[in-house]
Amino acid sequence: MFAIGLFLVGKPITEGSFEVGLITFAKLIMHPVLAGFALIVLFPTEPLWAAVGILLAALPIGSGPFVLAQAQGVYVRRTSTAMLVTTMLSVVTVSAFFLVFPAAP
Repeated sequence: MFAIGLFLVGKPITEGSFEVGLITFAKLIMHPVLAGFALIVLFPTEPLWAAVGILLAALPIGSGPFVLAQAQGVYVRRTSTAMLVTTMLSVVTVSAFFLVFPAAP
C-alpha cells in the first residue's frame, strides 16, 4: 500500500474514470452477488461459510493487480486508482453485508 500511495501522489485520479467505474462496479457489486448466487443456489453451503465467502467477495481489490500492472508497465494509474476507489467504497459494501447477514447472538 505504501508503494501505491507513493505512485498516486500528485497524479490525477480522473484518468480512465469509466474503466475504473466498471472495475469498481464489477468488484464491489457483481462479485458479491455472483458469489452469493454460487454459494447459496448452485453449491449450497452452510450459512456461516456462505456468509464468509460473500464477505470476502465484498472486500476491495488487493495489491496483486497493481503489482502485475507495474511489472508489465500497463494501466498502472488506473489500477492504483481502482484500488483507492474500491477501498473507500468497500465501507459501504461491507456495511451492507453486515445489514443483510447480521451476527448471530
